[in-house]
Amino acid sequence: MSLGTFGNRAGAQPGDDRMLEVPTGVRITLPARPGGADTPDGKTALAAVGTDGSDAGTDGSTDGSEERVRLDARMLLDLFHANDYRIDAVRSGELPVPRLVLNDLPPALTEIADSSERKAVFVKTMLPLVLIANERIERDRARLQKLHAQREAGHEPAPQDRVWLEQIAAQYGLETDGGVDTRALLRRVDIVPPSLALAQAAEESGWGTSRFAQQGNALFGQLTWSEEHEGIVPRNRRAGESHRYRSFDDVQASVDAYIHNLNTHAAYLPFRTQRASLRRQGRPLDGYTLAAALERYSERGADYVRAIRAVMRSSRLRDFDNAVLNGAWTAPDAAEAAEAMVRNAVAGTAAGPMPAVQTVALPPRKPSATPVGTETASAEATSTQATRTEAAGAPAAGE
Repeated sequence: MSLGTFGNRAGAQPGDDRMLEVPTGVRITLPARPGGADTPDGKTALAAVGTDGSDAGTDGSTDGSEERVRLDARMLLDLFHANDYRIDAVRSGELPVPRLVLNDLPPALTEIADSSERKAVFVKTMLPLVLIANERIERDRARLQKLHAQREAGHEPAPQDRVWLEQIAAQYGLETDGGVDTRALLRRVDIVPPSLALAQAAEESGWGTSRFAQQGNALFGQLTWSEEHEGIVPRNRRAGESHRYRSFDDVQASVDAYIHNLNTHAAYLPFRTQRASLRRQGRPLDGYTLAAALERYSERGADYVRAIRAVMRSSRLRDFDNAVLNGAWTAPDAAEAAEAMVRNAVAGTAAGPMPAVQTVALPPRKPSATPVGTETASAEATSTQATRTEAAGAPAAGE
């Protein structure tokens, strides 16, 4: 699904904020990112993704029209409530995770004074994105496993399957001279446990409040030296250095690039080897266990591993390793409630049919422990930290 900047609705003027009516989902616009170039009329912030990850059209509508409404922290929390998105229920397995996708991190994250509430909003924002990325990988992995089993049984893939194998191998940075090694490819085409992705995103971005995260959806500290990629220059970059922190058009792209990095870069062969070992043993992919194989992700080495494990423990992120996405678009009753919330917000009226919710009072903006503009968490790496780059590098030995 494309989650980039959408074109203007026909007849819309800059700053024109209206209710968005989408029969199959909900799309709402957040205000522009602090320090960013996006206008309120130019960036869609929320979307409902189809069950197969497909799009319902370029702008999510069925007739090509597009309307937008500004979304503040209260409306964001109300929307989570309207879709019955409760962290405790997701932890326990009582409820699936709604397919709600924020294009950009909410600027309001930096204004939520209560750290527990801020972290909960961050998790609610990030978890669907990680699960959607994993869902796509699992679909490819299932097909790959079937083709691998056929080969093991002495049957060569059909022509169309051979083409697909070559495309996937190229996507994951494997050489195809002499054919595709499906066993090696299976070590790369695999998911990243949500607990690990959430912990690294939290550690690298200060729970979504760092300058890199707020201005460029840069959640995982990925470095780039390529002019082909947009990036943010760190304030502590020394003379003669050229690295930047890669920025992304949307948060989903940031998540996808992070997972692809772990699945392809030669530095993370130990991670992939450990993950494959868990698979062979029939054990679940546990983020806490796999974190031990990521010492090369940061110059901090073993201290970095201890830090992300501490985040997992303190925020109970391992509870989300068994989380599942719901199997449909936003439920009709929730969509109706969300639509009513948006309509009333535009009209400036009371919540009407929206159920009463507990919301976070947003105090006037003031410096916090991790304010926008700081380069906090472990995202202060220097250019020697090449393992975070998005480049896949040469295929590792044995893969």
